[in-house]
Amino acid sequence: MEMSRTTTLLFLATHVSAAEASLSDPTTCYILDVFLLLYSIIFTALYFREKFTKEGPVPPEPATPAHNPNEPVYTVSYH
Repeated sequence: MEMSRTTTLLFLATHVSAAEASLSDPTTCYILDVFLLLYSIIFTALYFREKFTKEGPVPPEPATPAHNPNEPVYTVSYH
């Protein structure tokens, strides 16, 4: 899989000329610049929000009946 992807990219890089790709057009470059700028701003903001957001207190677990420490954990009780 990885080798076929590399081969395909190598083939496209060697057979596509700059005129066909039209990436030298200034308008295309400006659009790509705006996209990359917005991408970097959004994901940087998400990263810092995740890094510096403090989680609230953990809610207490629901009350469970008292457990005898000498009793095995999995016991069968017949009522």
